[in-house]
Amino acid sequence: MQKISVRFKEPRTRGYEILLQGGLLAKAGSIITKRFPGYSPFLISSPNVAALYGRALAKSFGKNEFEYGSQ
Repeated sequence: MQKISVRFKEPRTRGYEILLQGGLLAKAGSIITKRFPGYSPFLISSPNVAALYGRALAKSFGKNEFEYGSQ
């Protein structure tokens, strides 16, 4: 798995990593829960992106779908 680290010039946050690998969406649930144990993840997405990838991401967490909300 390839990792890209994003860092900021100003110390407002530590930054984040981007993971690249074929089939990664199916593994996202286990990767995220291992990385952040004890936390409940949430997803912020646009309707178009959620329509394309939301169900696959939900399945990676062992769910059929996510609860959706909007503002």
